[in-house]
Amino acid sequence: MSPAASAPPYLVAAADLAGDREVVCGIINRNPSAAAVAVAAARLAWLFDRNPAGPGRTWLLKAREGLTPVGTGSVVLRRMSIRGSIGLAGRASLLAVDPAHRTLGPALLLERQLAAFAGEARLSAVFAVAPPATVPVFERCGYVRLGDYLRYAKPIDLTPHVTRLTGVRAGARVIAAPANAALRLVSRDSWAGTGGGVIAPVTAFDARFDELWNRAAANWGFTTARTSSFLAWRFADAPSAGDYTTLALMSRDEREVRAYAVVLIQGDHVHVHDLFAPSPGPDFERMLAGVVRWARAARVNSVSLSISADAAADASVRRVGFRPRADAEKASSLLVLCPDPLVLERIRREGWYILPADNV
Repeated sequence: MSPAASAPPYLVAAADLAGDREVVCGIINRNPSAAAVAVAAARLAWLFDRNPAGPGRTWLLKAREGLTPVGTGSVVLRRMSIRGSIGLAGRASLLAVDPAHRTLGPALLLERQLAAFAGEARLSAVFAVAPPATVPVFERCGYVRLGDYLRYAKPIDLTPHVTRLTGVRAGARVIAAPANAALRLVSRDSWAGTGGGVIAPVTAFDARFDELWNRAAANWGFTTARTSSFLAWRFADAPSAGDYTTLALMSRDEREVRAYAVVLIQGDHVHVHDLFAPSPGPDFERMLAGVVRWARAARVNSVSLSISADAAADASVRRVGFRPRADAEKASSLLVLCPDPLVLERIRREGWYILPADNV
């Protein structure tokens, strides 16, 4: 058999984003999926050129015949913490393969290159949030599933439910009014206080957020180090980020940030993109209840939160009245690859906390 006949049909090569940016964007944008959303060159510049953790790495999957790029994948770098111990880690991101080449072999080839980079770059871990269909590919490359990445929701206005159940539109709000009143009466946001603090919007991630992270880091498992520089990059600097609002639970004199949430109105609901406090517990729950009050004032129908977390954070979210959506069986999974098995053991022992803030 000749060398040409025995050569594998695909190869993976490191991309040079200075010259390959449009190629990478083209592959991603013609393969929209839960794992690879539409992306513009400006977003790649944000993810790699302006990332405070470093530039990361991108690869191209090429069909050997003609060396045509048919897939791409990246590791976006992140400073991750486990109980205050911070190391350089990454997120497997922007994964896309053209339909004609979307078989197990090419996907494994690409994923194995991403996994190999974790060891070469001495990353403490690489994590991924993967839809059910791709979980086996990650597992074959050495990733370990930690748990579900679930979307929780809390209804505020039951009018859409009335419309769906009865077919009535014009009078749906009137019909729903008694149920809405009862829902508000039992909702924790109606009676939960602020623990002597105030909840208000803030316009910048300043030193108070660094002070909060420094106080809180040792209380959380595997999560992104939520420094002011990370938060400013993640929310203020992101291209086409939308109109994020940052709400903070502060001391009365506003000198201390005790907890915060970053939210975005999306259609008729509010989605929580980040939520942080010294630990799961009173201030965490006060902050989430404050988000619900803010959303109620904005006259939306519901509040949602996507999260993969250990039992303590999950319990706090549920105490404020959030529940997994009905399609939870279709949930994505949080997976992690750790070159050092002791790091994986520690993540399993200490827990994890991954939200949309982490998942870019």
